[in-house]
Amino acid sequence: MWQCKHCSLELASRYLLLKHFRQTHAHLRGSCRYPCPYTDCPCSFDTWSKLLNHTYKTHAKQLTPKPVELPTFKCHVCSRRDLTEKDFFQHINGHLRHNETVPCMFLGCTFKTNIYSTFNTHKNRKHRQHSLKDFIANVVSTSGELDQSHSSAVGPTESVDIDQEYETLSCGDASEIHLPNLIEEKIACILLKLENIVHIPKTVIDEVLSELHYILSTSSLPVTRAIVSDVLQSHKLQVEDSVVGELSTALCNSSPLATAIAKDGPLATAYKRTQYYTSHFGVLEPVEYILDAQRNRTFQYIPLLKSLQHLLSHKGVLEHIETQQRLLAVPQEYRTVRDGEYYKQNSFFSDEGLRISVNLYVDDFEICNPLGSSRKTHKLCGVYWVLGNLPPGSHSTLNSIYLAVLCKSDDVKTYGYGKVLEPLLQDLSILEQHGVFISQLGQFVKGSVQCVIADNLGAHGLGGFVESFSAG
Repeated sequence: MWQCKHCSLELASRYLLLKHFRQTHAHLRGSCRYPCPYTDCPCSFDTWSKLLNHTYKTHAKQLTPKPVELPTFKCHVCSRRDLTEKDFFQHINGHLRHNETVPCMFLGCTFKTNIYSTFNTHKNRKHRQHSLKDFIANVVSTSGELDQSHSSAVGPTESVDIDQEYETLSCGDASEIHLPNLIEEKIACILLKLENIVHIPKTVIDEVLSELHYILSTSSLPVTRAIVSDVLQSHKLQVEDSVVGELSTALCNSSPLATAIAKDGPLATAYKRTQYYTSHFGVLEPVEYILDAQRNRTFQYIPLLKSLQHLLSHKGVLEHIETQQRLLAVPQEYRTVRDGEYYKQNSFFSDEGLRISVNLYVDDFEICNPLGSSRKTHKLCGVYWVLGNLPPGSHSTLNSIYLAVLCKSDDVKTYGYGKVLEPLLQDLSILEQHGVFISQLGQFVKGSVQCVIADNLGAHGLGGFVESFSAG
């Protein structure tokens, strides 16, 4: 079987896996990449065409995945079997949440408990670094898996031209049950890229969509009618002109693209697109806080706890964090500041459990010409945060930097950082005392501020000193 590297879905052929990549997993050029479908190949690509070229040139003769030894985990309490170690321990946690006594599953350990937190503390302290050989008998079993049946399922599709690979769709594929919705989301994703990455004005997009819908529904109707008539005549079918016209109109107006951008469609106007992005793409709306109601002075705050919860709900991000957490236990290796002596001596971050590290960054910026007459008039102060648990190299990319507070610099000087940062500090206090719930872990994870980064001006303002580049 062919397994997706994003969602672990298993499919019968390479063609179906490539098709699943394109339909299900949305990708942004430069940030998310298409991985090679072969488990033993670490390559990934930023465009679909590069992935296909690599697949058919590098793996031209390899039509089946290489056999691998897949471990199977059997619960020593109820004999249930799981395919991954993560699923196995999640199942064990289910026993503990029902106050069932669970003995330790590692060799030479007689520990047993019915308390969830006690078991996790014991596992992190005594068995943090372990292999499959460290489990007791009958818990782990491995078997070589090589399903030869899928090689025949590949069929002639594997040898077709690259451009034809994705055009041929099997009508009976279960993944196409929600195909109209998937196509609609892909169209919305393309429009979102145009608005926020290419920075095309919304009015321009509205005009383009209006013209495109006219071409699809009206201008192309005679061409579609001629094509339908030719196809029917090639099969020697005599159909009335009214039926041909009705069929042609349905084909023009009922396509997912035409339906989505129609006047009453969900992507027709900028307002409808914004509503669609909010409901389908997990957009977090900023909250407006009032500094002075009479003078109409406000600032915007994007809730930190909701942002963290949304970010950590992604499987890939959580896997990176767990990997970095395991690397902290490796001695004599310095990768990040988290491997330093002072960090490990911190009573909060040195806890055995997972801790979220938040790096704050404060800076002012001009949105107008800094040398023009509008200098300092529209100057803004931004407070950003970065997840410090990510591996080195991830902190400098724009996709890893998140906005928390946005306020006019004059209002910061008038009302002070204490007033502007109040909602952020409240969320940080909740994060440190109670934590944020991570659905994939099934538990609350605490965190705190690892560091605050600022230039001379911002650092002096936060500290209450003279805001000058010459003052020490």
